[in-house]
Amino acid sequence: MTAQPEFALTAAQVRSVSSTLHLVERSLGEIERLLAHHRTGITECVVDDLTPDVRQGIVTCCDEMRQAVAALALEVGVIIDHRSLRRVISGQMSIVWVAIEDTKSPGLRGYGPLAEADAVRVDEWLENISRPLLALLRLVSEPTRGRGGASPRISGIL
Repeated sequence: MTAQPEFALTAAQVRSVSSTLHLVERSLGEIERLLAHHRTGITECVVDDLTPDVRQGIVTCCDEMRQAVAALALEVGVIIDHRSLRRVISGQMSIVWVAIEDTKSPGLRGYGPLAEADAVRVDEWLENISRPLLALLRLVSEPTRGRGGASPRISGIL
């Protein structure tokens, strides 16, 4: 067997491959989480309709994909995504905060007429979610000794 030539990718191409491999790895993690901790939430129910054979096949495929991701990452020199838990949480909750704000009565009126009493009730219920969400965002935006402070995007929300 002859040796394969090394990749000669541009920096932009490496970033593109890295981004795709990050997506694959995050997706595999989500699949593995669902297989290990199948739970029903308040607004979602994922029905476990997998036979043991199918479940094992999925685990095998995930393992093979992880090995292939690792091999390509090593070959290409993938950019490792070092992320702070603080920033991951603030990023996720910032997206949720925007969604909640967009769901309040002014946004709902874009879908049709909304009685004032219903608008008030919806906004009150959404505020019951927003208050602890904003408290959470404040917690993760507080500087930690030896680490950076709040992200500018988060500071604008708070």
